[in-house]
Amino acid sequence: MTRVLNGESGEAERNLRCQIAVIGTGAGGGVAAQVLAAAGKDVLMIEAGPFVTDKQFNQREDEMYRLLYVNHGTQATVDGLIGVAQGKCVGGSTVINGGDLEPTAPAVF
Repeated sequence: MTRVLNGESGEAERNLRCQIAVIGTGAGGGVAAQVLAAAGKDVLMIEAGPFVTDKQFNQREDEMYRLLYVNHGTQATVDGLIGVAQGKCVGGSTVINGGDLEPTAPAVF
């Protein structure tokens, strides 16, 4: 059974039990959770950001940075020299970076 619990709105249950908790729902966490669930484990995935539906994507950078990125897209290294675009939503950075990919041409693949 799959349920999306929104911790930001206060609707999330406070006492959840599982065999394994996966922190982060991006590429690594998503695959780990799927493999563990397929092996019969009771898995809970925890994500700091919101669950964003396709209807919420509006191609407006100002809104999408606030919705999808850590620190609204202004995160940087400690010295401030390198910007770090890190996703903060269900699916993590793969939600952002996955949209930037073109299918691999059969000749290249």
